[in-house]
Amino acid sequence: MPTSAGQGLAEFKAWRSSRSLAGEVVDRLNGAARADLRDEGVRKRFLELGLELPDEAVQTPTALRELVRNEIDRWVLIIKKAGVVVQ
Repeated sequence: MPTSAGQGLAEFKAWRSSRSLAGEVVDRLNGAARADLRDEGVRKRFLELGLELPDEAVQTPTALRELVRNEIDRWVLIIKKAGVVVQ
C-alpha cells in the first residue's frame, strides 16, 4: 500500500487513523478483560482477594470514562471546600 506522501499527499496528517487504531486497541483489551471477568476461576479468585466485580453494564470504556469524570468532579468540590492548596 503506498504511503500518503507516495500518493502526492505529503502534508497529509493521519491523526484520525491513529485515533481509530487506539479505539480498536481499547475495544480489544476491554473485550479480553470482560471475557476474563466471565471466567468462574477468575471471578472466584478476585472475590477471594476481596475485589468487587462490576456489573457487565459498567464494564465499558464509556462507563469508566463517566466514573472517572464523576469522581474528579466530586473530589474537586471536596478539595476546594476543605481549602486544600498545592504548595
